[in-house]
Amino acid sequence: MSNSIRSSRRFAALLAVAALSAPAAAQSVVHVDDDARPGGDGSSWRSAFRSLQDALAAARPGDRLHMAGGVYTPDRGAGVRRFDRDATFTLADGTRLLGGFRGLEGPGDPDERDPRRFPTRLSGDLRDDDPRVDDNSRHVATVASGAKVRLDGVVLERGHDRRERGANLRARDGDTTLVDCVIRHGVAGEGGGILLVNGRLEMIDVRLEHNAAAAGDGGALRSLGAEVRVVRATIRGNSADRVGGGLALSGGTLAVIDSLLSENRAAEAGAADVQQATFLRCRIAGNEASDGAGGIRFGGRLHGRSHLLDSLLHGNRGDGAGALHLDAPAGGARLEVLGCTIVENLARGAAAGAGIRSNQPEAGALAVANTILWGNDARLRRDEAAQLVGPPGAIAIDYSDVQGWSGSLGGVGNFGADPSFVRPALGDWRLRRDSPCLDAGDPAFEPAPGRERDADGNCRLLDADFDRVDVVDLGAFEFTHVRLAIEGIPHPGRVVSVVLDGTRGLPTILVVGTAPGIEPLRPLGTLFIDLSQPTVFLPWPGAPSRVDLRIPFDLAVPETFVVQAFVEGRGSGNLSNPELVRVR
Repeated sequence: MSNSIRSSRRFAALLAVAALSAPAAAQSVVHVDDDARPGGDGSSWRSAFRSLQDALAAARPGDRLHMAGGVYTPDRGAGVRRFDRDATFTLADGTRLLGGFRGLEGPGDPDERDPRRFPTRLSGDLRDDDPRVDDNSRHVATVASGAKVRLDGVVLERGHDRRERGANLRARDGDTTLVDCVIRHGVAGEGGGILLVNGRLEMIDVRLEHNAAAAGDGGALRSLGAEVRVVRATIRGNSADRVGGGLALSGGTLAVIDSLLSENRAAEAGAADVQQATFLRCRIAGNEASDGAGGIRFGGRLHGRSHLLDSLLHGNRGDGAGALHLDAPAGGARLEVLGCTIVENLARGAAAGAGIRSNQPEAGALAVANTILWGNDARLRRDEAAQLVGPPGAIAIDYSDVQGWSGSLGGVGNFGADPSFVRPALGDWRLRRDSPCLDAGDPAFEPAPGRERDADGNCRLLDADFDRVDVVDLGAFEFTHVRLAIEGIPHPGRVVSVVLDGTRGLPTILVVGTAPGIEPLRPLGTLFIDLSQPTVFLPWPGAPSRVDLRIPFDLAVPETFVVQAFVEGRGSGNLSNPELVRVR
């Protein structure tokens, strides 16, 4: 029997015996399905409400609204006038709306849920006649003032009115959570996708695409004084007439984690215009501004420190700055750029600052460390000033690789050697094994909580040369000898593949656990599995390899597993990125 077959059976056995998550408490469910017969009361799929407006009117705080795939417009329901552009789905306090159910569509379990196969669309296209938009809903959904609501697995789309704000969703003073949602094709004067005034917004696994602020700021999101947290989002193809093609925030705070901001455009700050913000493990790519910074502008009157951490910024284009612009008066915002790769950005109208431009004159207003600035172009110049520029004495830079490095900016550990990227022509900005950026970072670096991974999800602080000493690499990507991927749909009875890539010939172990955790194992990296919970260690084929596993039909779901690989080399080794397998 082959090692791969034995490993497959052991892995399958683990899946079969894993402890189940505690069942959720019983709650009232209101069913909504546009394929249902008229007159339903929402108590089952067969008697589902056809209109979301009717379901919202009948639901009590705490009820869950289960919505089948289909198209739902806010002008349908009792007491609502058809084709009324002012009609909106008003979400009261306690609303919890889950989309993506099969419902009555064809044979099969109506409770089967897959938002990709059964998209639930809350649409402002009232007459189903787009691209004509002058008859669309002005605001598809509105969170009642101060309400706490949660939307999961729904599409909000096609609100349209260039004189209004917040075409697809607007909220004030509330607590709004969006999970696995799509916000798209909204057009407003400001906040084409979302308008948020005060309160709180959390977005997880959300896509904001092709929204527009036709006469103001914030193509995808306009926020005024709110607390915003964004995790694993895609913010792509949005636009603003003024600032913040993707995001525009005035006041409040912003945290963007593990997200992509690409192909957004505005007059200023193509990707985002922010005051106090943190971007962690983000990719800021291909954004454009006709006048200011193509990527992100940090500015405003707030006195606070912003952070750009472990992120990749490339291919952004602006007239005054390429990737980043710290644009604040004395005593204003400060910016830390740590562990980033800033490459191939363009400042069309300036002779400097294609990578980073700072106007903040105070000493240390811009702090850069463990970062690569390379190939940034300011009017055909790729010298040091094209990579970063600021008032004399205002930039503190250490342990960084800067093209054209002259030493005039001071600091320690800086140099100007070719970083030796893997495939820069194909957009692969990881480091080769011969890169001078390996082990070239701050020797005192310790990953702060939340920074244990790089932009690819690999461990920070690995022993790349197996000398049992771990020093952080420069840039957004830590060199690793092993990378892990899980391919396939993790449902009972389905096949998933465990795929390893990396250095050939290294002995390999697969670690599978039932709960995530954080366990630093220097110099090997970080184990992202809670060892106090059920865990197994399996001998595994080394990279490159692929092992197919069938998930048992009788596995009780839902269940989540954490998978991580380990390779050994000369008495040291590397831990891979962790992968979550959510079996549903």
